[in-house]
Amino acid sequence: MQIYNFTSSLLKWYNREKRILPFRDIKNPYKIWLSEVMLQQTQVETVIPYFERWVKKYPTLHSVAIEDDEKLLKVWEGLGYYSRCRNFHKAIKIVMEKYDGSIPKNWNEFCALPGVGDYTAAAVLSIAFQQ
Repeated sequence: MQIYNFTSSLLKWYNREKRILPFRDIKNPYKIWLSEVMLQQTQVETVIPYFERWVKKYPTLHSVAIEDDEKLLKVWEGLGYYSRCRNFHKAIKIVMEKYDGSIPKNWNEFCALPGVGDYTAAAVLSIAFQQ
């Protein structure tokens, strides 16, 4: 009973106090993946405007896949760790070609994509696909 009360209290606190973030409470695997990549070694407050700008300019996997690296890097500019952007672009191209534009739900397939490690895979697969 104590565990239930603690859990219930914690969830009530979270629902009351959670930060409103543009990448919270979404189920779109692309946007979840993007947010996880952007949040690697970068503070949440820094990521928010970059995430919003990116999603406005590139709302789909396809829109990223067909873009030039240089244009993507320009939108990423200032966020740092540019290999994240390059790997994200490479990975999305693979998703478009090999998986018909659907982010793989299989752990090994998703982890095989450039720039996707255990943490990113766990976050995306659990949030987007409830795995």
